Amino acid sequence: MSGQLDRRAFLAAGGAAALGGCHCRLPPLPPPATKALSDGHAHFFNAADLPVAGFVKYVLIPRYIGDAPDLVLALVDIFAAVAKFLSVSAATELLGLNEGTLSMKEQVSAIAFGRVAEKAHREGLAGRRYAPIPASIEETEDEARTDIALRRMAGHDQLARLLQPRVAGKADIVLDAQAFARIAGDSDASLPLPAARENPDLQCDKSDPAAPLGLKAISVESLIRWAFLLCQPRCRHVLSYLAAARLEGHQVRDAVNLLVDYDKWLDDSPGRGSDHADQVAYWTRYDAVSRRAGWPIRLHTFAGYDPLKHAEEMEASGKNSVYFERLTQWVLAGRNSDLSASHRVAGFKIYPPMGFRPDTNAHIVIPDTANGRAIRKRWENRLARLGPALDCALKVFFDFCLKHDVPIMTHARESNVALPGHGQDAEPGHWITRAAQLAADYPGRALRLCMGHFDLENCHSASQTDEAALSAALALNQARHPDGSPKGHIYFDISFDDRIVAGGSEAAAFLNRLARISNQAGDACKHLLFGSDWIMLANQKEAPRYLANAWAATQGLDSPFTDALRERMFRTNLLDFLNLPPTA
Repeated sequence: MSGQLDRRAFLAAGGAAALGGCHCRLPPLPPPATKALSDGHAHFFNAADLPVAGFVKYVLIPRYIGDAPDLVLALVDIFAAVAKFLSVSAATELLGLNEGTLSMKEQVSAIAFGRVAEKAHREGLAGRRYAPIPASIEETEDEARTDIALRRMAGHDQLARLLQPRVAGKADIVLDAQAFARIAGDSDASLPLPAARENPDLQCDKSDPAAPLGLKAISVESLIRWAFLLCQPRCRHVLSYLAAARLEGHQVRDAVNLLVDYDKWLDDSPGRGSDHADQVAYWTRYDAVSRRAGWPIRLHTFAGYDPLKHAEEMEASGKNSVYFERLTQWVLAGRNSDLSASHRVAGFKIYPPMGFRPDTNAHIVIPDTANGRAIRKRWENRLARLGPALDCALKVFFDFCLKHDVPIMTHARESNVALPGHGQDAEPGHWITRAAQLAADYPGRALRLCMGHFDLENCHSASQTDEAALSAALALNQARHPDGSPKGHIYFDISFDDRIVAGGSEAAAFLNRLARISNQAGDACKHLLFGSDWIMLANQKEAPRYLANAWAATQGLDSPFTDALRERMFRTNLLDFLNLPPTA
């Protein structure tokens, strides 16, 4: 079956790099014969919704570039400027929602992005900040280099020398707006971008501080393109997604829209008007508008849950947490058939690689990094209580989720680590341990969990392999309480896997292996989900082919996938995970 869209068609259909059109208008309904698909893992946030400076410094740079503290400062300056001056807040974009138009915010052009980036760059070359960033972001681990202005100048000079020969063919010391626009993907760019794949080594953190400058330049360019992508309005992300989330005769009709909350781990916060409540309000209103308009896709929004934020509130109050109480109200409102509530969510997203484990944190170590020191400072002489406090918060969280059968999505790949030494916190085996404990402690109840980015690879020396964790989870799903109910509802998604991005035999081998393990366990692929990881995936030039590549990988002559198994992975398993009726 042919389901691929070429890049030109993708951009014309609303891709983030396309120009033209002021509004995000509802597209026409698909033909009645279009068959429904599901996507268990997507994001539609923009830069205003993220603690973007902290995420760039502590997560992205170490993963893709390595140890480059001055260059970090330059890139953070650009991301912060884009987030402040170009990224529309959730509260502002919400004002544009009505029956037929999802946003009145114009799409950001590449040249507009370039102008803001150039301004931040020129200010940085002069040793000045163009947009505010948290003080801890400017810290360096090198005590001999504390002059921030000199470090900022050095970082922006390094950025210019690294990128200018690649985008303009000369070695100037300033990147102008046109140079940034070319990197961002302006359709008027006269020079092609490098043909090499962006973001190599997606599965594990494999940054090499000694990597050749050419490879570092590709990674830096990719991060700048991601900054351009994230400055677009949220509705633009949905439209670009819809252009890619289709096959011939098929269209994604249900997708999980995952919000994130890791502010406390990164010592940073979203922009004004885009805190978590603002984001949930936007997507709640979006859902109501799209339902009334009969739009072809339903987004099921998950709120981010952060046990550190929860633990700090519980410690401060002695018992209760306004933060968690608000989250529970949003979930319960989402269960109510009355759609009048202003904040409604369908589940939770949790992010262990920030620095915690789901099973136990008794021996947690907070490293002496800038974000680690911020955590230490908040806990001061109570640091020994941090591990038990996290476990207490997680117990409250899991108690609520089991009582109300709330679906949870977790980041289960050893990647995007915020604190050095915590690479194994996302290990699937920790979740199996917790799920088994919960099944024993709560007879008749089961954890409803999806392990995102499950890839059957172990980047670190794990307590058990991913294959063993998958087999253990499927066995728990089949085990029964005395009342006959299952002890687990544990699912696995295949979002943003580099083998599927590339397509071909490696993608087929990966998905066939998953299916065979599931079949051998007697599960018959009932707990495998298709997921994309849009909008993160959208930075890859192969993004429009991800769904088609995954679909094609299940079609080989030697594939264990039957039509029924394919229907489960690409459609009905998500409905089961969300506890929705099959006809939803």
